[in-house]
Amino acid sequence: MASNSKPILINRRTLVFLFGMALTQFSIAMPMVQIPVYIRELGASISQIGLFFTISMVFPLVVKVLGGWLADSLGRLRVIFIGSLTGVLTFAAYAVAPSWQAALLGPAFMATTAALTLPAYFAFIADITPEGSRGRMYGISQTIYHAAAVIAPPIGGLLAQSYGYRILFGVSSVVFALAAVIFIYLLRFSQFLTIREQEISLRSLRSSLSQMAGAFMAGGILAWILIIDGFRDIAFKLSADLEPVYLTDVAGISKQGIGLLDGIFGAALLIGLLPAGWLVDRTSERLGIVLALIAAVGSRLIFGLATGFWGFALSWSLAGIGVGFFEPAGSKLITKAVPKHQRGMAFGLLASTLSLFSLPAPWIGSQIWNLFGPRSPFLATAALGSLTVLPAWFKLALPAAPRAATHAAEAATLPTIGHSEVATVLFAKLPSNTADSVYERGKQILLEHGGVLGSSRETDMVACFGISPHRSPPQVSALLATHAGLSLLDALAGTKPERAAAGLAEFNIDIGIATGDVTTSPSPMEYQHDQGVRFGEQLTVMGDLLRAAEQLQSYGPHSGGVLISERTYLALGPALHQFVFGRSGPVRLPGEVRETQAYEVLGRARPLGPGGQPTIAE
Repeated sequence: MASNSKPILINRRTLVFLFGMALTQFSIAMPMVQIPVYIRELGASISQIGLFFTISMVFPLVVKVLGGWLADSLGRLRVIFIGSLTGVLTFAAYAVAPSWQAALLGPAFMATTAALTLPAYFAFIADITPEGSRGRMYGISQTIYHAAAVIAPPIGGLLAQSYGYRILFGVSSVVFALAAVIFIYLLRFSQFLTIREQEISLRSLRSSLSQMAGAFMAGGILAWILIIDGFRDIAFKLSADLEPVYLTDVAGISKQGIGLLDGIFGAALLIGLLPAGWLVDRTSERLGIVLALIAAVGSRLIFGLATGFWGFALSWSLAGIGVGFFEPAGSKLITKAVPKHQRGMAFGLLASTLSLFSLPAPWIGSQIWNLFGPRSPFLATAALGSLTVLPAWFKLALPAAPRAATHAAEAATLPTIGHSEVATVLFAKLPSNTADSVYERGKQILLEHGGVLGSSRETDMVACFGISPHRSPPQVSALLATHAGLSLLDALAGTKPERAAAGLAEFNIDIGIATGDVTTSPSPMEYQHDQGVRFGEQLTVMGDLLRAAEQLQSYGPHSGGVLISERTYLALGPALHQFVFGRSGPVRLPGEVRETQAYEVLGRARPLGPGGQPTIAE
């Protein structure tokens, strides 16, 4: 029977991670819209408020690039945990500040928190999601992340109105501490797979910076992202920090009313995120960005002309929809234009450069207020922002891919040249003194799934799928090998109680599976494990693929598990829904010029097809 099952984008660990990120957003969203009013209560004038937020923008310039680089080097989750600790200090600094000048310590900590968490967060989501589903995944993850923005601002306004700003900041610190507890739990007890970490050194930092700077300076898609988003950032920073002050001083809106408006913004953002992710995956990133820019320009125009609460509510609703459409589209566009191992640096460098461009914008906006009246910064934002729409439509377009867009089609078109073939290799290491009957049972399972067995060291089991005499395309060989690995684990798991009853050591095997190019030789040759494996009597398979499968096996959990390479994951394509996936993380495999992903396969989401044969798509 036909099935429309699709691969699950979010597993349990990812959901816990996103809940932790939602707590960080809740902590930030509660007081953030109130900070300009708080600074005003500490004695700052309109010009001094503009100066405060201009100085605040200096701090991200120093730390955002470092945060993105650390995310690429230390690992995404570790860096997010460190950022959550600085988030606790952020609002503690605001709570104890005796003057608006002293309160500048809060933005310094907040810049560090944002630099450590946001590039790592966006890069992490890209790492765990296939490109064809990345728009939807950004939409879903950002919906969870920003869900806090619906209820947090009204709660923050209520706390500020009833108990004062210092209590509000204290509550925010406590919530950030709860997020830190979640991240340390993920790191210690159910940590995501982190196989290889990049070198942390000045040389590594310089290399990453020079590569990313070259990409931005080359005049391609990254350069246009920088120009358009930079101009947009300048326009909207002219008035963003003046909105709460305008609402209180000019429109007469209460603190609780400001919190309610920010909650309306959050609700509109959520409404925009999911359809935006769907739209981006089915059309193009630039369409999402253009629609976001149009909504944002309309928002500022309405704000400058509004006279009552519901006019401002409409303005903030459009602003939320604009952000909701911009985030999935912009994030996906960046991940498509940047290599995986530099995604953290790309998000950090882009954010730092945008901050540099818009550094004087808050102060300029305050001067426009003083010279031309309170409405003028918002109308100026609408005028400048409208200039970004046409360049975004004509310039933010990636060249058409020469190959099919789906992962299965991508895998199927991998080259075959001469005696080079695309195949999938399975490598398993059995414990020493494994009984001959157990070894023979394992070999029989591999043969039943179409594997060609290789001669190898005494405790190793090696099988190659997709080569003679059972040649098959990569998506078939990957599917057969993955099912074979899980069947091998299922069958050999029965030996555990037998060994325990006999007083023998625990029986655990880890399995590595890699898909890629192998070189086959029709003539027998002396077996050398680091060069090749002889399959049958007349065929020898050589190449980095063998060592890649063995290396993946060595990264296993050592309690019985299957790790597959990124090319195997991509080759599975429409059959991904047949499996349940666990952790994933970066790995540098033999023969690969860059880091790729490894994926843990926990089990089957559905059984094998009729007759015990795996099915690719039904």
